[in-house]
Amino acid sequence: STGVFVLKDESPQPSLTARLSKRFQRGSIDIRYSNGFFRGVGVIRTVSRRESVTGNVKRVLGDRYSSYLRVGYLKVKTLSGNEVDVTISTVATGISVRFLKWLSGGLSYSYLKQKSSGNLGRDGERNLIRFTLTAVGAAWRIVK
Repeated sequence: STGVFVLKDESPQPSLTARLSKRFQRGSIDIRYSNGFFRGVGVIRTVSRRESVTGNVKRVLGDRYSSYLRVGYLKVKTLSGNEVDVTISTVATGISVRFLKWLSGGLSYSYLKQKSSGNLGRDGERNLIRFTLTAVGAAWRIVK
């Protein structure tokens, strides 16, 4: 999809969203690109340009196992007012296991790196390891 963003006293700016995906018998690949504008919220109260690229690869390893790898890049830059320039890079990978028909679990690792400049300039890194258990009960029915 594509469009044009018009800001008062500024020249029109293009926006674009694109997605490529492919499904295979035992997995999938998905790549997304987005370039557009949004009205600021929270500490960013001005119009900002947002550009992102994400890639996701999923692989079924067997009847009960699957894995994924995800990479992402995000850049946010304000157009006026409270100057903020933030770049975030992420990498995540994980594996999930179905133990029983109603019980599954997962183990994942993700890394995030943020570089900032401007009024809110604050860099940071984060490593996160997550273990999850999910139990699913029978479907609820509401009787009339």
